[in-house]
Amino acid sequence: QEKTYLSYGGFALSIGCYMCIYSQSRTQELESPVLWSYMELFTLYLTPPFLIWYLIGLIGRGPMSLTYRLMQLFWAYLVGAVLLVATGLVPAAATLLPFNMLLMFTIIYVMGMSVIAALQGNTEARIFCAGLAVASIFVVYDILAVLGVVPRLMTLVSHIGTAVFVASLAAIPIRRIV
Repeated sequence: QEKTYLSYGGFALSIGCYMCIYSQSRTQELESPVLWSYMELFTLYLTPPFLIWYLIGLIGRGPMSLTYRLMQLFWAYLVGAVLLVATGLVPAAATLLPFNMLLMFTIIYVMGMSVIAALQGNTEARIFCAGLAVASIFVVYDILAVLGVVPRLMTLVSHIGTAVFVASLAAIPIRRIV
């Protein structure tokens, strides 16, 4: 009855699959680079609509149902990209640029909506923001290391930030159950 659990499960599963597929260890399991590329994009494209659906469960549909419309847009994009690639009209890699542009807008929007809700006293939005902030620190570190601004102490660390974010999102349904 509580759709927040389903949206969290979908997000956690899609981001977990994406992180596993994104790692280069995938080539040890199945030698099919094209299939892995398709699976990587598909799981990446699944992640935002589930996260937005989860956010809707926390803070609502947003002004003029914009958050809900954004989720619908991502689902439509996923279906459209799959159809275009499956029919051979568009190569899979060509679907990534429009997705990234939409994702960039969504990140700014989600951060803004969650910060506003947190400032209004929504405890769940505060947990969401804290997890997002920690994840952002790891991503920023990776970007600065790639640019040579800070020394690289290990390979990529973004996956650690992702794990912290997913765990912080898990705290919200756990908090609701308790």
